[in-house]
Amino acid sequence: LACFLVRKTSKSAVSEGNVAFTADEPGEYSICFVGKINNGGRCAEEKGCPTSLVFRVQHGAELEAARKSGDKHDTIEREIQRSLAIVNGMIGELHYLKEREERMRDTNESTNARVMWFSVLSISILLAMGIWQIRYLNRFFAEKKLI
Repeated sequence: LACFLVRKTSKSAVSEGNVAFTADEPGEYSICFVGKINNGGRCAEEKGCPTSLVFRVQHGAELEAARKSGDKHDTIEREIQRSLAIVNGMIGELHYLKEREERMRDTNESTNARVMWFSVLSISILLAMGIWQIRYLNRFFAEKKLI
């Protein structure tokens, strides 16, 4: 059970207004009307204000005919709103992908820098060990008088 509240609150005396509701699901619906008048209004609260409500209920073939012949702007507007929501979702997804790509690029650059410095350190240690081994072996063989 759904209740749709319709309120007309305006400082000017509005005598007519249209409120339309199209149900997407079949079922039972209630419509609630609330009239509020401040002390400066034309009608006193005890007497009440004359109000007229007109209900036009369409269903089935009558509703389909009214939709087809009548307000095509609503259909176009709904399609535009739906398309706009899809585009906004795509834009949000693209922003997310851009941020993700930036984070991944930063991680990749950081990893590449670490690998480069590790390689420089490894090569330096290997060169230092090679030079030390050559000097050590030269001195060892010179002491043994093999060279």
